[in-house]
Amino acid sequence: MKVVKRIFKNNIFIFTFTILVLSIGTTFAYSVFAENVGFSSTHPGWSAPDVKEAIDDLRYKITDKCYMSTYDLKVTPKPSASMISFVLDNSDENFIYIYCGLNGNFQYESGDGVCKIPNVEPNMSYVASVIGVDKDMNLKRRDILVKTNPSFIFTTDFLNSGSTQGSVVVTSGNPDGTPGLSITGTSDLYNYQNQPRSVYLAHYRKWYKDIDLSNFNVLTFYARKGANHGNVMMGVDDDELLYVNYSVLDTNWIKYEIDIAKYIGVHKLTLAGGYSDYTGYASSNTQYYHIEFR
Repeated sequence: MKVVKRIFKNNIFIFTFTILVLSIGTTFAYSVFAENVGFSSTHPGWSAPDVKEAIDDLRYKITDKCYMSTYDLKVTPKPSASMISFVLDNSDENFIYIYCGLNGNFQYESGDGVCKIPNVEPNMSYVASVIGVDKDMNLKRRDILVKTNPSFIFTTDFLNSGSTQGSVVVTSGNPDGTPGLSITGTSDLYNYQNQPRSVYLAHYRKWYKDIDLSNFNVLTFYARKGANHGNVMMGVDDDELLYVNYSVLDTNWIKYEIDIAKYIGVHKLTLAGGYSDYTGYASSNTQYYHIEFR
């Protein structure tokens, strides 16, 4: 990753970062530093063939190069049914990177300001830990006791409470008995071909609803085309997070999983279908079922 490469270029930071993590009683996972990454120390009398051995060596070299960040690490924990995420509020740009894990084991790296701990169970308590690297190359750690939330499968009432645009029907009789959506027809998007995908999302035939996403990190569902030229489109607000063209979309049910960890508070969730303009069949159809927050 770009930031990791940047960090490796600064050997002094590698020394400081590793010592800081060790000094607060944590273990930095070897998954971050591969054995085949070369290491060259700027400190006389200290050498190691690679970063892994350098870390091993530093377990015994607790020095005065340990500094604790004076900045406030502002993160919002999102403990959902399948993942615990930390969303970084970095509006002051004090922190350049964060790591997270369970019980002080910082084995996960952040991306786009979100650090994610996968493979947790719903309705369980965990001690989730997050550590930030600030712009001065110092660290700030937080340990937070969280309880994961249950998953939520969209019910018929929930789907009926949403808004629709175009021909959208709430369905029953799906493979596992959960309700779903059937979206049919073409949308008037011929004149928007050079516009951003968010314009397509706004004008498509669709189901949409304002939902508080604070307790959910993942959206999953099964989808298929019921008839050509059905497409799948899914988005949050103006962000199109998934698009599957009819030429790729199967007539058999396929499960899709979309990351929504970065969204906190109320946002507009959209599930769209059918075709984009009059060049597709009027019978173009997209179907969804077992729509679930995790």
